Formats: sequence, C-alpha cells, structure tokens
Amino acid sequence: MAKGNLLTGIQDQVFTAVRKAQFDFTKSDRGVHFHATDYVGECARNMYYSKAFPIKGNMDTNLMTIFWVGSAIHAACKISSEQKYNEFGMMYDIENNAAVLELGKVDGDRPFDYVSGTLDDLIPVKDGLKNEWCIVDKKTWRSKGWKKSSPSVDHVKQVNIYKVMLKAATGIDAKFGAITYFDMWQDGVNKPQIFPFELDPIEKTRAAIMLRKEEIKKANETGILPKRTIHWKCNGYCPYAERCFSEEKVDKDLIKFDSVVKV
Repeated sequence: MAKGNLLTGIQDQVFTAVRKAQFDFTKSDRGVHFHATDYVGECARNMYYSKAFPIKGNMDTNLMTIFWVGSAIHAACKISSEQKYNEFGMMYDIENNAAVLELGKVDGDRPFDYVSGTLDDLIPVKDGLKNEWCIVDKKTWRSKGWKKSSPSVDHVKQVNIYKVMLKAATGIDAKFGAITYFDMWQDGVNKPQIFPFELDPIEKTRAAIMLRKEEIKKANETGILPKRTIHWKCNGYCPYAERCFSEEKVDKDLIKFDSVVKV
C-alpha cells in the first residue's frame, strides 16, 4: 500500500474513533427523573414532550463537539478552592423542600417531585466588607466571532435553581451567581466572558419550580397538554413543533410517563 493511502486510512480510522467517542458521550443518560436544565425553558409543553416522547440522536456534530469538549473543561477546570464545592451533585425534593441526601434514593411513587443537578463551583466572594457565596457555572459555546452582551436567561434560571437546591443541601444561601462562557470559536476559549448577577430570592424560584412541576404532573394524569408558549424556538428550533401545533391532548394510555422518568 502506498504511504499516502496508508496515512489516509489511518486518518479515517482516527476520525471515526473521535466521532464514536463523541456519540457515545452524548448518548449517555443524565440519570433519573428531572434535571435542573429541564426547568429553565419557557415552554412547559416542550418540557413535557421531551420526557414523554424523547428524541434520540438528533444532535449535529458541531453541538456534539461543544458538549464533548465542555465536559472536559468541567472535569479539568476546578474554580472552587474547596474540592467538595466543585462538581457538587445535588438532588432536591420539590414537594417537601428538602435535599435528598442519598442521590438516587427517592420515592418511586412521586417521580415528578424530584430535580437533580450538579453545581459547577461555589466560591466565597466579598460584597463590600461582607462575606458572601457565588455559584459559578461554566458554559461552552461557538460564537463565530460574536460577543455576548449578557448571559442566557435559561442559564441564569439554572443557577437560581441551584441556589434553591444548595440551600436545602447545605444551608448555604448564595447571594450571587456567575456564568463563565468559554468560546470554542478560534482562540476564544482563552478569553472567557464572565457575567455575574445577583440571585433571586429562594421563594421566587421555588414557586416557579412548583408551578412547572404541577403543569407536567397534570398533563401526565389527564393527557391534556400544558399551554403552548410561543417563542423563538417555534421558528425551526423545536423538534416537537409539528405535533405541538396539531394537538392539544395526547392519549395518556399510550405512554406511561413514570416509566420514562425513572426513579
């Protein structure tokens, strides 16, 4: 075999191995029940669809690479000086406003009452002369040269949910949050954009979680879909748009939501 053909064959094999590793990573399940990121979207119907009728294998390679590299950044870039507050896994009982101390040990008769999440980093900060806590969340994205002027609303919501879960798990009432964006475009990863913000009161976020939980639970019990929220994802970015705009109710006997939301 000619040397050029040999190297091309090796290149193809390495490329295949890289893509397979990425696909294997993105196929991994977050685990049981709901994750904090399930609660941040504007549309409750989209959240219901994503659990009742999950779509697998629809991620393009650009997004897949961002998630894959992002996982490496999360694993390697510890910001908190305390190991216990880096990649801090939490599980929260929404109904009882309490932490689940043994992750995964939940009541199987209440699958809608739990939300899990992993706080990236918790660091102490100074607010004038006062000591406070800041929840830092790391995100990767691909800017194509564009710079963010503010953090994503969904990302801010996610950190606020972490605040609720953190208080239940540790008693710590974090005052601030900060989203750190690592840009995967060209050399942007070397120039992270950091957006700090003051976190919402716990009761405000908890009320929003409770409302969304009840919407999803009711849809599961009755088959009547949650109210459709018209927003930007309706224009080509929601994989459920076709069925969403053609139905208001589903046959609840066709799928057992509890079997999808495993506990």
